[in-house]
Parts: sequence; structure tokens; C-alpha cells
Amino acid sequence: MDTMIYYSCFLRPMRLAKHVLVFSLMGAITGCVSVATVGWDKPPAKGFKSGQIYLDKTYYSGANTTVGKHTFTVFAIPVGAIAANRPVDESVNSAIIDALTAAGYEVKPASEAPKGATLLKPTVNKFNYWSYMYLWPFFLDGGGIELDLALSDGIGQRLWSHECSASSFWISPFGAYGFDSAIKSDMNDVVKEITTETMAAKFQNLVNKQNK
Repeated sequence: MDTMIYYSCFLRPMRLAKHVLVFSLMGAITGCVSVATVGWDKPPAKGFKSGQIYLDKTYYSGANTTVGKHTFTVFAIPVGAIAANRPVDESVNSAIIDALTAAGYEVKPASEAPKGATLLKPTVNKFNYWSYMYLWPFFLDGGGIELDLALSDGIGQRLWSHECSASSFWISPFGAYGFDSAIKSDMNDVVKEITTETMAAKFQNLVNKQNK
């Protein structure tokens, strides 16, 4: 009887550890491929008329079809990509247009800019999210966005620049929360920041002085 109790006490933790390992691996395998929505809330117009602005295409040197990676083990080994529902540069570009429109600008593409007009050039320096699954069933998730905006004159001289950034960190039991809400929250912060910065008198004066 003592031997049976000993083995029972010994095997139960071993079985538990086995189940945890199996479910962790299942989480890693099933979580290897997921699709995140790069979304945001369109901001309301502020009621101002800020003039015309010419927007260059958003530049992003990263993996344009993904927003990050799932990782596994204590060493955070990447086990799969987090795909974006649409290219990152296109999504960010659309969000910038919404932000500028809310700030009162009539947004036009750089291809329509007359000679000597100022151009607003966006560069995405970071758009990265991650899922750390070693502590299953609790997933540690995080990530963020860094976007550089540069206003240049007709000869390419930088007149103004600003970096927008937002980040998130959260705990997701069984990976239930996903990335959509975090990306949307960060995108909303970036959009709000763009609207605020481009409504400033200094920025408006630079744009309208060159684009008359």
C-alpha cells in the first residue's frame, strides 16, 4: 500500500507535467499561424479647414504581410508568423489619411503635387507584436508601433518631423485575446497623435506657406 501511495504521489505530478507539455505544444502548433486585423477607429473631423497637403506613400522596410511572431520555450524561439489582414504600409497610409482629414486637410497623393510643394513622408520604423507561450496556459503578448513623419520642401529639405509611437502589453489566458484589440488600440493612439500634431499652428504654417 505504501508503495502504491508513493507511486501515485509521484506519477500525478508527472502526468500533470506531461499534460502541460502536451497542451503547450498544441498551443504552439495551433498558434503558429494566425491573422491579425490592422484596424483603427476613424477619427471625427475637428471642424477646421487646414488647406491641402500632399502625402507620399508610406515606407516600411519590414515584413509587410506580417505583424510579428509567436514564440515558444524560455528562449523565445520563433515558431510562426502573425499575418496581417492587409499590407502594413497600406493600412498605415490609410490611417494617416484619416488622421489628416480629421485635422482639416484635403489630402492628395504626392504624384499630384506641383513643383515646390511640401510633401509629408511617413516611414514605419516598427510594427511588431509577439506572443510568448512558455507560461501556458497564460500567453504573454506585447508589441508596438513607431512611425516617423517628415515634412519636406520642394527640394527635399526637411522642415518638420515627428515620431509617433504606441505600445501594448497584456496577459491572454489560452491566447484567447489575440492581437486585434491591441493593434487597434495602438493604431488609435497613433492616429490621435497625428491629428493633434498636424493641427498645430507651426505645422499648418509650413504646409500652407509652401502649398499656396
